[in-house]
Amino acid sequence: MLKENETCALFEFDRETISTRMPEVKNIELPKVAIMCFFKEIVDKYAETSQLIMESYHDIIPWKFYETKYNNIEIVFCYAPMGAPLVNIMEDLYTNGVEFIIACGGCGVLEEIPVGNILLPTSAVRDEGTSFHYVKPSKEILLKKRSIQKVSKILRELEIPFLECKSWTTDGSKRETPKKINLRKKQGCSVVEMECSALTACAKFRKKDFVELLYSGDILADTSKYDSRNWQFETSAREKLFQIALLIAFKL
Repeated sequence: MLKENETCALFEFDRETISTRMPEVKNIELPKVAIMCFFKEIVDKYAETSQLIMESYHDIIPWKFYETKYNNIEIVFCYAPMGAPLVNIMEDLYTNGVEFIIACGGCGVLEEIPVGNILLPTSAVRDEGTSFHYVKPSKEILLKKRSIQKVSKILRELEIPFLECKSWTTDGSKRETPKKINLRKKQGCSVVEMECSALTACAKFRKKDFVELLYSGDILADTSKYDSRNWQFETSAREKLFQIALLIAFKL
């Protein structure tokens, strides 16, 4: 029997692997490596020269999955919406043959990191709700060490500068208060985003591989002065990060 927690429903973790609504099986064998990209304009651009191989409906929205090849190596990529519940897209990928997922997105920074730098989270503070449905409650979650090692090795081989970091994953991007920012900085977080801890938890639950590549965007280091740095319009940085994710995917 599942024990009730009187303080918080999120602490009522259930290890059961069977749920009423299981991930959708499409009876298609996807490539082993996939990229989930948060940049719709970049996905749309590369979709023009790629093959649509799967669609998955969430509510009324069809999520499209594309296949691209290099030297006869196939990988799949798709657009990923913002926020932790996008694990539903991840579930569809894992269920249909994917073993390793690279998420490709942007983040805010809590220290003086130039805009456009490449960041590789190795752990995340779980300040969102989705991850608690996949792994037992904890303050933080670690990404799989072996997966990080594989990706960092490829980045070094490609001579691409990057920084490993701890991330703060939050559901409330409009609630990044000065006190919370200072607390997360004391806890060792240098970036903030909205998905990493949830995606990591899903990968752990499904016994799959996952990493997230981020580029540094808006800066929250000075809690008295927010600076967007126009990070949403850093098109070159966004496409560069996706291209790097492609290079890594083909080498995995």
